[in-house]
Amino acid sequence: MPLEIQHLTHTYGKTRALSDFSWQFHAGFYGVLGPNGAGKTTLMRLISDNIRRQSGRILFQGQDIVDLGRSFREKLGYMPQEQGLYLDMTGFDFLRYIAVLKRIDRQAIRPQIEQALQAVDCADQAFTRLSACSGGMRQRMMLAQALLGLPQILLLDEPTAGLDPYERVRVRQHIREISRQCIVIWSTHIVSDLEAGADQVLFLRSGSLVEAGPTADLLLRHGAGTLEEAYLKAISRDPQDVRD
Repeated sequence: MPLEIQHLTHTYGKTRALSDFSWQFHAGFYGVLGPNGAGKTTLMRLISDNIRRQSGRILFQGQDIVDLGRSFREKLGYMPQEQGLYLDMTGFDFLRYIAVLKRIDRQAIRPQIEQALQAVDCADQAFTRLSACSGGMRQRMMLAQALLGLPQILLLDEPTAGLDPYERVRVRQHIREISRQCIVIWSTHIVSDLEAGADQVLFLRSGSLVEAGPTADLLLRHGAGTLEEAYLKAISRDPQDVRD
């Protein structure tokens, strides 16, 4: 189930957010690492077809996602960086609403909700109104909704923001497990989220793909002891300033 991105470029006014980005994703855990302004969120929005493409192509199983339309979106789980919750709902009601939007079979909705809540350690607060939940709990509910529908592609944009260390480890472990069956693209500026779990890491700076590969290869290539050190060495070859 390859997801192939060909020569994506995207600008906002005079600012180039993404520049000639190309990569092919297969089942596995891919980390997209870069500072704020590197183009990570723009990449996620383009893959999820939330913003109109300006140039380049995105293919899933050889077909353009624009042509696939809803059939592609039904294969997608997306956790955006911004929380889009209905605070007057309980967590369970919110997930049931998302499940209906995803056209999940009625008989499968409750089991999938329960599985997603268990995965993000929210089962005991499923019937608490989201307005009464902490920021970390809301973040986990956003992750739970992305897991509904057993997606073939899972896009996670800064998924551990606001989570405590225990929750971050739990989320990483679960995502690592499901990445054996689907494409996971995890966008972050937090190196530790990727260092132990990602199969491959893509370094972004100022909208450009600087370097990519398995973590072990990146460390060896740069004579680095940590992924952060390898990233800093890789982007030092790029003279452009990081855009905020």
